[in-house]
Amino acid sequence: KQAKPRAKIRFDEAVIAEHDKLRGTRQKIDEPDTPFNREELEIEASEDLSHSEKEEMIRGVPKNEFAAALSHKLEALTENPKLSEPAAAIASREKEFIQQRNQHYNEFKMMKRWKEQHGDEEEE
Repeated sequence: KQAKPRAKIRFDEAVIAEHDKLRGTRQKIDEPDTPFNREELEIEASEDLSHSEKEEMIRGVPKNEFAAALSHKLEALTENPKLSEPAAAIASREKEFIQQRNQHYNEFKMMKRWKEQHGDEEEE
């Protein structure tokens, strides 16, 4: 049996020297600044405004107007008959799923019962 010659590591000194010359000359990737709204910071820092006034200035709309607009949108969504149809479809799919699940587990119980009954016949 012949012994395999051991693999030796060889360094290519010329390539390493070339790499050393290029080291540090690559372009640095500058990260862009994070988007930051300085106006919000200035509003939050001001001590002469109440918390709700600061929120209004940041949002740009007073709370009562914002709440009214949100309420109006919610009413429009609930009154839309097209939106109630998918809810009915979801309910019917859920009902169908429950029936199929019950049938599946019922089949399991039936098979178990059948095995118990026929298992006794095979032993006799």
